[in-house]
Amino acid sequence: MASSNIGSDSTNSSLQSHYDRLYAQTNYFGHREKHYDPFVRALVKVSALQPGSTLLDVGCGQGFFSSLFARHGMKVVGIDFSKQAVEVARAEYHGLDLEFIACDALLYKAQVPFDCIFTRSCSLYNRSPFESSFEVTRVLLTNLRNNGVFVFVYNTNLREQYHSGAWLNHAYKTIRRCLMSLDCAEMRFFVVNKLDMMVFGDRCLNVVLSLINRAVVPIARVGCEVVCVFRKK
Repeated sequence: MASSNIGSDSTNSSLQSHYDRLYAQTNYFGHREKHYDPFVRALVKVSALQPGSTLLDVGCGQGFFSSLFARHGMKVVGIDFSKQAVEVARAEYHGLDLEFIACDALLYKAQVPFDCIFTRSCSLYNRSPFESSFEVTRVLLTNLRNNGVFVFVYNTNLREQYHSGAWLNHAYKTIRRCLMSLDCAEMRFFVVNKLDMMVFGDRCLNVVLSLINRAVVPIARVGCEVVCVFRKK
């Protein structure tokens, strides 16, 4: 999850130390494969990714989502600002064909552009207003080939700028408005929760469920994933 914020060296150093402390704990976020493997299968399906496709996981944290994409046939490189996270990821998933790199996502330059860039709840987007992250996305897209797929996922309760501890939630309309300003060939939006993933499997990304979640989540104050899948021109 961690990547550096745009800011001073002291700010970046403080952020890195913060995430290094968090990621010293095994599976800090408590992710469970039974919840998220169906979700990743759905993302692969919606994105039309083929086995052998190259994928860059930006803000990979301890490597959980990188490992799921690798198990579904992707050639994955995970990058994170936290050296501790990368060390944990390498130790946890050493048996898979994965590469993990500790670096600033905004300074990373791929030798060969990727077929897909994936980012979920990266701290680069944990900012207000959300529109200030436009430059972040623009920089990340320089590592994506033409006609490649950018998969943006953000965990939120859809309540505008509502803080859950250090985490800043964003409303669906705000995320959509900002990402729609990007020049792309195709763009699709979804809203999904863990129950959807477990019940509907790789069909969890659909219009009906998204409409229901957009209405229910802000009232119930539960978490969901806002997903945007778009293809670069």
